[in-house]
Amino acid sequence: MLKKLLASLLSLAAVAQSSFSEASNIKRHSTELDDEYDFIIVGGGTSNTRVLVVEFGDFDDTWDTALPYNANNLQRRLMFNMTAVPTAGLGNRTFPLWIGATVGGGSTVNGMAFERGSKADYDAWEELGNPSWGWNGLLPYFKKSTTFTPPPLEYVARYNYTWDSAAYGKGPIQVGFPSWQWPNVDTPPNRCMGKGSKSRSSARTGYFNPARGRANLDLLTRHYVSKIEFKGNAAVGVQVVSRATGKVALARAKKEVIMAAGAVNTARTLQLSGVGPAPLLRSLGIKTVVDAPGVGANFQDHPWFSVILQYTSASPVNPNILTPNRTGSLTLSHGKNIVFLSLSDLTTDYRTVAASLVKQDATAYLPPTYRSNPALLSGLLAQRSILRNRYLRRDADVVEMPFGGSASVVSAIQKPLSRGTIFINSTDPDPVLSPVIDFSAMTTPRRYIASRSLATLGLVELSPGSDVETDQQIEAVLRNSLILPSFAHPSGTAAMMPRSLGGVVDPRLKVYGTTGLRVVDASIMPLIPACHLQSTVYAIAEKAADLIQGRC
Repeated sequence: MLKKLLASLLSLAAVAQSSFSEASNIKRHSTELDDEYDFIIVGGGTSNTRVLVVEFGDFDDTWDTALPYNANNLQRRLMFNMTAVPTAGLGNRTFPLWIGATVGGGSTVNGMAFERGSKADYDAWEELGNPSWGWNGLLPYFKKSTTFTPPPLEYVARYNYTWDSAAYGKGPIQVGFPSWQWPNVDTPPNRCMGKGSKSRSSARTGYFNPARGRANLDLLTRHYVSKIEFKGNAAVGVQVVSRATGKVALARAKKEVIMAAGAVNTARTLQLSGVGPAPLLRSLGIKTVVDAPGVGANFQDHPWFSVILQYTSASPVNPNILTPNRTGSLTLSHGKNIVFLSLSDLTTDYRTVAASLVKQDATAYLPPTYRSNPALLSGLLAQRSILRNRYLRRDADVVEMPFGGSASVVSAIQKPLSRGTIFINSTDPDPVLSPVIDFSAMTTPRRYIASRSLATLGLVELSPGSDVETDQQIEAVLRNSLILPSFAHPSGTAAMMPRSLGGVVDPRLKVYGTTGLRVVDASIMPLIPACHLQSTVYAIAEKAADLIQGRC
């Protein structure tokens, strides 16, 4: 039972629709906490074992977060609004970074796409010095977290659905194909959607709801962790701060503190606690517990851009059939079809492109922290060697193109070479305040919009415009107006790699140089996989539960 509860809570924290705010284990004030817990999980996203989960946000029971049609509409009230510094490679524009700030985290506010990366993506993690973190080591945990429900036969015939039931298990996250499609859009990807409700399946609904009545679990909402408490190099608890009153309290951990606050706030909290690049910590007057230059480095996301088109003939949305029938366009999230393409799918010159990685001076494109730290540079060179190999392979994707009922055509880079950073610039721990987020970010499609099926919708290109044709024009419009550096997939800022390569955690997810401290979220990904990250984070959390229990 301990392992099952740990898996539930780690999944809730790392990525958590019913109302249960009166449950006795939901805490709003630090005065309600026990004197000591076995495990403290930072970020709400274990029997005789006491567990505390600390969550910045609160529960959301409104209909709009559960409705698939709203999946790509930013629920700003449930998200941190962080702003990055100007990105030199993208016309010195500034960009937001939206991340979940509610129980369930990103799984409550994301676009509901649900897929895994390729075998080549996860095998790359193992090649970077992480035994058992390749495809074979992760596949059981991908299965364990999900249940796939086949669509009714009438929809199978209508939309030509196919699937492999052996790829799924009997887990808490419900996935499946929608039962409605826009005209001319016939083969959607999996969705994290309840099989009967046609509503969002999240870490909250799948993992926390079944565990909420357990007496050994407390969830403290509307609080944040300002600092991890250390005794020497041993993590012994956390300082929690009430968002309502500003009151600070100490929550003690007998066994472990587990950081699961996401790539931004995990890096921030580690740095505020003295685990990070020593020069940065000294500049802010923070006592160094562990000099860990990789904390906040290796920041990766999926840069993307869209070509905006307009339908002159389209089907209207009918809201009246949602509630009685659980069908129609409101049960459909926005990316209905997703294609992932290898470099050889995009160009016959892919070998030359891959070879250019070897010839490039990597330091010319990196943030200063890499140039001053041999371990970080060694880690990046090891990553680039693997990426060069993947650029040559048909089973390793470099671009995602999601298609939907809207008129926009999106392309997202899946194997970026740039590396950003996330560093604090003050000792104020309030997560509402953005740390210094430095993106680094670039690609191109068009052509298929004249196909017969899409021509029936009367497509007209609005942006960038049919007059943008030359390579120079395309590059200029990409850099200066089209490319956005984030697909809301921040990752990599506490990378699982050897310490000699700038890694922050070992293959057991323990932070180097400490005891009693782990990281369990997208921060640990050494290389971002070619997929939406939700299913991968669930697998990481499920595997972490086994690691903590010593079962793998």
